[in-house]
Amino acid sequence: MKVLLAALIAALTVVNPAGAQPVPDHLKCYKVKDTAPKAAYTADLGGLLAEPQCAIKVPGSLLCVEATKTNVNPTPPGGADNSGSAGRFMCYKVKCPKATPPQVQWHDQFGNRLVSPGVPKILCAPEIVATTTTTTLGCPSGDVLCGTACVNPMNDPMNCGMCGAVCQSGTSCVAGQCVCPTGDTLCPSGCVNTSTDSNNCGMCGLVCATGHMCVSGACM
Repeated sequence: MKVLLAALIAALTVVNPAGAQPVPDHLKCYKVKDTAPKAAYTADLGGLLAEPQCAIKVPGSLLCVEATKTNVNPTPPGGADNSGSAGRFMCYKVKCPKATPPQVQWHDQFGNRLVSPGVPKILCAPEIVATTTTTTLGCPSGDVLCGTACVNPMNDPMNCGMCGAVCQSGTSCVAGQCVCPTGDTLCPSGCVNTSTDSNNCGMCGLVCATGHMCVSGACM
């Protein structure tokens, strides 16, 4: 296990130029007590070679997190190999059918050499990171975004009292809604009386008296 930990930590290494901010491109692995219930899975794994029907055992045994490495002393012989952030992984014991992986030419901060892999021991699964989405609400010209609603600050009969929105003259704001005096109805042109207003026919249910017709909002 100690050799395995050393290999994981050395897998992502970097020498940082003077003054540069260290990049968390290493993996630092901790032994963990995983509360996941015991379970066994099989999976076909790739890697140095294809290995079908490998057995994976849960719970996890290692937690590998992003880490930086600075002030290495003495200076290692391998040089720099810059890469991006490593991410976080949970590692599980794995057992695959016997096979012989190919040798690997390896180069990291600790040198350039040939390594001979044995059987796989662990499989590290990346953390699933929750994603967030944002929706931008575009409002018509003259309106303002008030919470999640578009409000006309000069005349919004359904949102008065919010974000500076006010009612038309002659109406009052009650529980966020502009209302007219009793017997009147709120129309785009203002408060109208559905029984006596002959200058707003065709709106809000207003009709002309018998024998008259509505022309451009006026009874003729």
